Amino acid sequence: MSVIIAALLLGAGVQAEPAKAAPPPAVAARPADWALRVERGTALAQSMQPEDVVIGATMKALGQGLAKSLHDNPEIQQIEASYPGFIDRYAAAAQPPLEKLFRKRMPELWGRMGEALAANMTVAEIDQAATFYAGAAGQHMIRLGTENVDLQPYVAAGVNAGTSSAAENQAEKEKMAKGMTGALFATLGAMSQGERDAFSAFIVSQAGRAIAKAGPSLTAASENWMSEDDPDATAAMASVAQGVMLDLQASKAKPVRTK
Repeated sequence: MSVIIAALLLGAGVQAEPAKAAPPPAVAARPADWALRVERGTALAQSMQPEDVVIGATMKALGQGLAKSLHDNPEIQQIEASYPGFIDRYAAAAQPPLEKLFRKRMPELWGRMGEALAANMTVAEIDQAATFYAGAAGQHMIRLGTENVDLQPYVAAGVNAGTSSAAENQAEKEKMAKGMTGALFATLGAMSQGERDAFSAFIVSQAGRAIAKAGPSLTAASENWMSEDDPDATAAMASVAQGVMLDLQASKAKPVRTK
């Protein structure tokens, strides 16, 4: 699900960018207050990407679209041909361990986002941003944003990312970006006038401009977190797939009873 978290950043009013930003500065180039920036940035990341929002939206999207995305994938179709019923059973069985893995890795996501924020913002700017995002208007905006973003295209992209069907499709990327921008406008439309005023004041502030500058770095941090190799996840998903296949084989081997 390499781009689901990037999509959820829209809920925080941060425009995702497809281009990978430069990594955080090398140790020698880091400011004297780097550790404090990262500490405050990590706390800000927790407000921007609350665990219940991230996990809830991700699992809802998987529940609604994982099986369909697997059915649409040519390579997975080959497995389905050999093991009829595999996709639906795998999609259902994979969700509990996936949720457990996502929750286990949330602190790492916040840490990476914290470094991205620290590379682009001062401590004062981070603290000012935290005041908005941890407040009522910021939290309402984040939660509305996740409701308005259609995550199904990202589920499909995440499935394809693990197969040879992952060829770049610029038109598809532009379509997803347009959808995310539309979701942001829908979110703003659902907010109260007071909440919109608070957001408007924030985005023109020094902290708001700094966090907008950090947008590409935040997107890169979240995408890298989701797309990198994870031995635990690989082993867990392989175990689920193997278990489903063995169950299907056992069912197929059972003698047919005749009356």
